[in-house]
Amino acid sequence: LIRAEIETDGLLAVSEIFFPWGKRPCHQIALYYWVHLLKDSIPLDGSFWGYDELGGVRTELEYCWVPLEELRRGLKVYPAELVPYILNPPEGTVHFISKQL
Repeated sequence: LIRAEIETDGLLAVSEIFFPWGKRPCHQIALYYWVHLLKDSIPLDGSFWGYDELGGVRTELEYCWVPLEELRRGLKVYPAELVPYILNPPEGTVHFISKQL
């Protein structure tokens, strides 16, 4: 298990995400923070892994750092509604809804 030592720099966004998980509709509330690493505790290139569980089913999740330029060129990430706020930081915290159903 990899643990990252981070420091938060403020809350960027609160989101409500509606998405399917198998045949079940899900509603997720997510908080997105501006953060920075305190140490090189996770790889800055390549992938690192985590997981999520729902109903006793474990799903492996792959993570990686993405240069902002790739987001500007249209790299598809989820939730897509977050990208404009990353590229053009708002003053204060924003709320958005993402419907992926």
